[in-house]
Amino acid sequence: PYLVADQLLKELAERYPALELTQLNGTATEVADYVEQGRASLAFQFDRGDPGSAFAHRHLGNVAQGIFVAQGHPLAALPEVGRNDLARHRQLLMQMDGVDQVVLSPSVWRADSSYNIAAMVANGVGWAILPLNIGEYQGFSNELVSVRCADLFLPMLSVRTLWLRGGSLSETELWLQQRMGQLLRAGAQ
Repeated sequence: PYLVADQLLKELAERYPALELTQLNGTATEVADYVEQGRASLAFQFDRGDPGSAFAHRHLGNVAQGIFVAQGHPLAALPEVGRNDLARHRQLLMQMDGVDQVVLSPSVWRADSSYNIAAMVANGVGWAILPLNIGEYQGFSNELVSVRCADLFLPMLSVRTLWLRGGSLSETELWLQQRMGQLLRAGAQ
């Protein structure tokens, strides 16, 4: 979540002014690869299943999800949508190997980035279930509409940190984990 990450980096700069930092962004798979390759010592990601035996990981907090469509999408005009309404329109899904997802539409497109999916939704390509922090992100807030669907339960997305199993975390990394969890729990998403 960008608002949490922005606040975390601001506090990190104040707390550790001499720290040298390289921030890498990517899909859940890419950030795990960064850690496994030694390009990063610590990663934050949405929990999308077992990270693999190479990693130790810890749950930090949760982010709510919502159903989003473009402002001009036919579903945006409905006061509430049902599963049948959603099934009549293209669904945009996160591409994740080994993770079962709720597929409600016979027409599905996939991408490996929630931001790419949000951009497709904004362009009227289809609807998607997105983390609220992305669907309500300033870059999309004027283009996306959240729709209600009472018969679809959207669980919270777990945010976790991961690092190589057997590795020890520095004082800075331990502080990052703790503070990220605090910011997530405070709802600064």
